[in-house]
Amino acid sequence: MFETLVPNVRLGDNSQETSGQTPLYNCIAHSVQTALVYIWPDADEEYAWPPTLPRNDSVPNFVEFYQQCGFEPCGDPSFEEGYEKIVIFQIGGRVAHAALQLENGHWTSKIGDLIDIEHIDLQVVSGGVNGAPTQAVRRRATGLPPQLPPLHPPLSQLVNSSGTPLARLTRDAGNTNIEATIASATMPRHLGSGPP
Repeated sequence: MFETLVPNVRLGDNSQETSGQTPLYNCIAHSVQTALVYIWPDADEEYAWPPTLPRNDSVPNFVEFYQQCGFEPCGDPSFEEGYEKIVIFQIGGRVAHAALQLENGHWTSKIGDLIDIEHIDLQVVSGGVNGAPTQAVRRRATGLPPQLPPLHPPLSQLVNSSGTPLARLTRDAGNTNIEATIASATMPRHLGSGPP
């Protein structure tokens, strides 16, 4: 199903599934290693975004978002020992995707509301709805997810891309305290543990 979104993905060849389908977070949240929040600068304020940044999907705006998470712009997405990198993808100057580099030099991406994958390089998720890699950012690797800036709207009011409240989705999954669940939700650290 996701092959129409990202035509270069070939599971078992250049990529592998690392987690099942979930509508709880998007690729931007995945890139900063949080798993229960949509991070996007939508004009309707249905998704989380720092209130100090404009709600537009320009590449410079996303670079500023990542700077607020402790990253700095860098010119090269290639692997650097001791650094964690994120690459921003764009179509026509508008951000369309982000991928996080893993400790083994591979990358991880969230494909829409579908699965997370580990992929061998950026070309695997280029094209289709993701566009092309355009800007890299980096921070010193700490072994911990980056500290997110304050986000608005309040986490309990967020929805996913289909408009379903995240509070309802997590409640349906057996979680009743949405704020605590979202605040503690980070990606598992097992990512990057093997070849695709």
